[in-house]
Amino acid sequence: AKTNYRYYFGVFYEDHYETIMKYAIQYGIAGPGYVWIISDGLSETFLEGKVYEDGSDLAIASQGVGILKAEGGRETKDGRSGYDRFTKAWYEEQGEENID
Repeated sequence: AKTNYRYYFGVFYEDHYETIMKYAIQYGIAGPGYVWIISDGLSETFLEGKVYEDGSDLAIASQGVGILKAEGGRETKDGRSGYDRFTKAWYEEQGEENID
């Protein structure tokens, strides 16, 4: 189904967010009708509590932004994710002891 939305996938870090999104507004590729999905170069809480002046380029550009975390599972009490545990078990099965 046609949604009339335009989607962008960004791979950049927190230090670059404001610059990139200001340019995105200037070039007409952010704001209403646009969805930006940004890789985990941004922390999942990066936009939480951010306040941009109403009507500013950054306030407009930040509407419709999502952050996609690319990790293999939730972190456990020992600080490892599911991916970390899987990788360790995989290498141990292969006879490789020192992977940490």
